[in-house]
Amino acid sequence: MPMGRVAWTADALAGASGVAVGGYALRNTTYADVSRAAADRCGFEEKTTQVTGAAIHYAEGPANGPALLLIHGQMVDWTNYLPALPELAQHFHVFAVDCYGHGGSARVPQRYTNLAMGHDLALFLRRVVGGPAYVSGNSSGGLLAITIGLEAPDLVRGLVLEDPPLFSSVHPRFPTTAGFDLARSAHAFLASDETDFASWYVRDNSMIKAFGTLGRRMADTALALRSQRRTIRWWYMPPIINEIYRRLDRYDPEFGEAFYTGRWHDGFDHADALTHP
Repeated sequence: MPMGRVAWTADALAGASGVAVGGYALRNTTYADVSRAAADRCGFEEKTTQVTGAAIHYAEGPANGPALLLIHGQMVDWTNYLPALPELAQHFHVFAVDCYGHGGSARVPQRYTNLAMGHDLALFLRRVVGGPAYVSGNSSGGLLAITIGLEAPDLVRGLVLEDPPLFSSVHPRFPTTAGFDLARSAHAFLASDETDFASWYVRDNSMIKAFGTLGRRMADTALALRSQRRTIRWWYMPPIINEIYRRLDRYDPEFGEAFYTGRWHDGFDHADALTHP
């Protein structure tokens, strides 16, 4: 092959690689904004209501079908559902809530138990949704969905449980599971003099440490962002990783403490809940 053509081919490949990397970085840093814009175009609006004296923040979509209540898991908030909202909004009247200690909802540690929060979300169904709904919960949100079904069966058309930590989040088994890492870190933070849990967690959590040298680079980047009170994100990490940390600055570590001590499960027996008619 002539040298001129080799040089041209190398330049073309370098250019294509640069475009690919640029597109990858753009997607990783803007995916949430793109999804939010799509949800806004569908008619989703953010609102806040008071239940038992505490604020519950939520997003409501257009009334295009039966009501659907979405309950996120720990560390994220209602915006974790953004990629799915345009499709869901075509078939349901969606209500996506922020759990206490997350997002725009109140920080009320005295209500960080499955029964107390489930009770308040059942009231949310009764007072805000105003009728029967499908209830879908992810992780700890799945435990809350079960409690809602037990407390207000007349208001639940059906339950969708997305990987709820049934039995695995209960002591003595809990400390042997991967889910314990957040609770352990939250407990250590509350015993420290640190003031920013987001900064603490990127230095302390097991997943970032498992990345080795890259993990140290990730922590340095995150700490630089937090020093400016900016959202944690890495251009070289896909959305599935960035999403874990994107709303961490709006997470109350007292929520993790409730799991660490086991108080979250006070009065909530997993086996009994699953066998309840």
